Amino acid sequence: LENLREELIAAKKIDQTGKVKIVHYPDRKIVSIKGQIRTRLEFENYLMKLELKTGNDSRLLVPRVGLLMDKDDFKSGNYDAYKGLFVFQEDFNSAYEYVQIVPGGFFANIYKWGRTEDSSGALRQIHDFIDENNLKITGDIMRRVVAAGMRQGENGHLAEFMVPVDDSAQRLL
Repeated sequence: LENLREELIAAKKIDQTGKVKIVHYPDRKIVSIKGQIRTRLEFENYLMKLELKTGNDSRLLVPRVGLLMDKDDFKSGNYDAYKGLFVFQEDFNSAYEYVQIVPGGFFANIYKWGRTEDSSGALRQIHDFIDENNLKITGDIMRRVVAAGMRQGENGHLAEFMVPVDDSAQRLL
């Protein structure tokens, strides 16, 4: 409950949705499961595998789970292909052997209201921003729900999309 409260407070502070901006993040730790995810059934399958890795009930994972997209799928506009699930390690006590580091750096970032299946508009918007600013994508794309308890009716939940880009993005801060 305390984590949900903190998420809601942080989400309320997000004043710009629908606009791409450059953000700098430090190194972050994740626990992930790799595998093709195109359907709800595939999502549920990998969620159970992630549950085993983290040692947490899937009901606790669902509000915190994010989707990973291969940078090549993103570059080619294949916005419905996800290659895995992740959770930030700080949210769960996971075995060290499963923890991976997402290198810190610059990210083209957007917050957008919507359902997972409606992500293509936000991803296309980031893609256009990256092209317009001659940035190079340096890693996999991450999509996560910002605050699971916060919904905007039919518009779904608030999601954050993060695309790692090269250091030339610093000029856009």
